[in-house]
Amino acid sequence: MLSKLDVLCIDGILGVGKTTQIVLFRNYLKRREIDSKIFNFKEVDNIEYTKNLLNELDEWKQNNPDSIALCDGSI
Repeated sequence: MLSKLDVLCIDGILGVGKTTQIVLFRNYLKRREIDSKIFNFKEVDNIEYTKNLLNELDEWKQNNPDSIALCDGSI
């Protein structure tokens, strides 16, 4: 049983399996009918991209309070 979890971030260097782990966890959540969305933080050198994605994540969480946001990559 999962406790309350709002955001899960998996960070690491290229090629270590971040995306694989995020997808596996999302599949786990789907089987348990827990809503989730993946946010890809791939452009770490682009501050506008990151800022916009964080705003999108915040808006999505406000509209889906019982969901889990899954962050793939560095913030």
